[in-house]
Amino acid sequence: MNAAAKLAENSPSPYDSKPTLKAIRKPKLGETKLGQKEKAISENDHVILFGENGFEGAIKELTKIHNTGETKRVILLSPFFKKIGLDETQGSIGDYGQFSFTMRPRRNMGNGWIGRSLDLLFAVPFCLLWLPFHLLLMPFVRKSTAGTGVYESERIGLGEKPFKMFKYRTMRAGTDDDVHRAYLKTLYDDQTKSALDDSEDVLKLTDDPRVTPLGALLRKFSIDEIAQLWNVIKGNMSLIGPRPCIEYELDCMEGWQKNRFKVTPGISGMWQVYGRCVCSIEQSHFLDNLFYFASGPRLYLQLALKTPMKVLSGSGAV
Repeated sequence: MNAAAKLAENSPSPYDSKPTLKAIRKPKLGETKLGQKEKAISENDHVILFGENGFEGAIKELTKIHNTGETKRVILLSPFFKKIGLDETQGSIGDYGQFSFTMRPRRNMGNGWIGRSLDLLFAVPFCLLWLPFHLLLMPFVRKSTAGTGVYESERIGLGEKPFKMFKYRTMRAGTDDDVHRAYLKTLYDDQTKSALDDSEDVLKLTDDPRVTPLGALLRKFSIDEIAQLWNVIKGNMSLIGPRPCIEYELDCMEGWQKNRFKVTPGISGMWQVYGRCVCSIEQSHFLDNLFYFASGPRLYLQLALKTPMKVLSGSGAV
């Protein structure tokens, strides 16, 4: 039995009512190997074990590690990673999944020149390839509802600053945001419930009356998001990053949930690939904030490669 399995076996139940976040002792140098990459645990590795109620504590622990200004390999162990399919061990440590990364201190907000270069490398050619489909799609969108085919929606981005995000119009003209505000309030009142929760207490937007039939199709395959490639070229969005939030959602967030605003928001990201609509608000914030600490070229490319299959499957879309 390897060290990860022993940690999981000897830990409190991940479903305890109290948070199960624990900073594990530093393993002895070369004590064991953990995960598919077969990298030995070193004395500088930081292992965090947490359960279904430990998301806030895990982010706060990551913040402490980041604030040391040192480069460290971080190993996160939680049943949550196995639940969403983000498990480097492929089930070899029981109910727990593993996600590991090298945390490097950040000196500036945003994605840096490497992230910006990757954005332009992918976004510019894709925009040119998408242009004929855009011209073909626009008459159908205009016919399905009044107003322009592409509209601007205000979102909160890098540094908690507002920006205009482009989207294909999927709702009927003249609708307000009261339904969505009520929906978000319901989810934030109990952050452990997901958008697809079976409970009658959760307001579902799976049958949102404001959405047109064509709009529902565009949303299912995330085609409405393709207009945001122009945001990527402008630089106020990235291809990969935390989901951009609405202004009234910002008022509901707790302090630990705001690391996400230190990186450029993205069209796709950890939440979109691994937790799209099946995660609770708390879990989605965990993934968006985890991206801040774990982001780098490797994770960027990993999520970019997984996004097309996720989009084509239409899984988790509402």
